[in-house]
Amino acid sequence: LSRLGSLQTLVLRENGHVGPIPNDLGNLTRLRVLDLHENNLNESIPASLGQIRGLRSLDLSGNRLTGQIPDISFPGINIMDLSQNLLGGPIPSSVGLCTSLVKMDFSRNRLSGPIPDPIVGLKDLVLMDLSFNRLAGPFPKSLKNLESLQALILKGNPMASTILPEDSFDGMKNLLILILSNMNLQGPIPPSLTRLPKIRVVHLDGNNLNGSIPGSFRVSRSLSELRLNDNQLSGPLPFDKDMMWKMGRKLRLYNNSGLCFKYPNDGDLTDDMMDWGIGYCGIPRPSLG
Repeated sequence: LSRLGSLQTLVLRENGHVGPIPNDLGNLTRLRVLDLHENNLNESIPASLGQIRGLRSLDLSGNRLTGQIPDISFPGINIMDLSQNLLGGPIPSSVGLCTSLVKMDFSRNRLSGPIPDPIVGLKDLVLMDLSFNRLAGPFPKSLKNLESLQALILKGNPMASTILPEDSFDGMKNLLILILSNMNLQGPIPPSLTRLPKIRVVHLDGNNLNGSIPGSFRVSRSLSELRLNDNQLSGPLPFDKDMMWKMGRKLRLYNNSGLCFKYPNDGDLTDDMMDWGIGYCGIPRPSLG
């Protein structure tokens, strides 16, 4: 393969290849697409791949690659998928130099350390999935500057009792999907989250968030799925019955012992809503019998 100097596309997905990625793949300097998805590749990602400066799509997902992500960059790359491997160590700052990146999926690895601030340079990024790693540190302020981002998925990372800054999501005007479940997040839900004009899906379940649910959620026209269950939220729910009916089972509020319904009107609560363990404010929880 290394002798095919004019090769532009190499797709060997789901072929059962075993062993390391050959170093001499870096000699394919005209390559635009490298897809080795779902094989049995192991050992580390060779730094020689950094010689393929014109690479547009790199998919090494679904293998057993180990070691750290090499400190290399691809200025014109659009897709980088390293998910479902055994990669460890930090996310290299050089990722921020991949300024044409649209999709970045490093999920389901063993990556550690903070999310590097140079990611702010990824102005075209639409999808960032870093879920189910071991990332820690404060929630990066630089993420709010990713104006093209539509999906941010960080669930399953132990962020070391992180409090979301009030302005965490200012600037994410195109964000549609936010998944921050099971991250040990603390403190209140930041107001900037409720100001996202296009947000459809928000998962904040399985954290230690406290305080009340922002009333501005009530006027969100695009929101169709909200998971706030298994937190420490309290106070009256800001949603009217129409909004709760609209979301149905996609609205999850259970295991927040301090939440309550504000207005006790007959027939307002369905059996599903009563099963959340939420009663009326100042009134004992209605009986099912």
